[in-house]
Amino acid sequence: SSRYSAPGKAFGAVIHYHVMPRWSVSAGVIRNSKRYTGDGEDYKPPVGYWKYYTNGVIPQSVDGSCDVVEFPLMVQYTIASNGKHKWLASAGTSSYLMLNESYRYKFEEPNPGAKEGWDSRSSARFYFNMVNVTIGYERQVLPGLMIGVEPYVKIPLEEIGWTNIRLFSTGASFTLRYTILGKKSMSVPLRSRGPD
Repeated sequence: SSRYSAPGKAFGAVIHYHVMPRWSVSAGVIRNSKRYTGDGEDYKPPVGYWKYYTNGVIPQSVDGSCDVVEFPLMVQYTIASNGKHKWLASAGTSSYLMLNESYRYKFEEPNPGAKEGWDSRSSARFYFNMVNVTIGYERQVLPGLMIGVEPYVKIPLEEIGWTNIRLFSTGASFTLRYTILGKKSMSVPLRSRGPD
């Protein structure tokens, strides 16, 4: 089964609008660099690809990477708020714009004449293809400014990309939230994500 070989990197911004004291809705843009590896049999390139480009040999493993722009739409609930501390839970969906993909093949034995990998710079769009769930903690450090951490899970609803992979992700977002229109209006968490 596919597994991540290295932590990914992500950064972006999300705007929250508070519709009630404990509830907010949010939308944002996050740039992700994902790195993953898996058994060759887990990848599904176009029919006949292995036959024509790797002498019919499926690689023992494939190292992949892609850059995507994520557009999350979330609903957030404040579970508890005690002075300078907050516990939060969020759920929602994301759409992806895949900017590029790259794959490198590793064969069990030498495979003369076989392609060593595949690269693409063409973009592809995937609408509402991820379910996102997070739990977060925030602490106020200055009036209107909070720092926090949000462990998350992203569950794919469909396969994406050239090899039809499912980009299941777990990790943590480190957040910096600044309230720009008062506590009950709007805030902007700036995100720097951990392993993806």
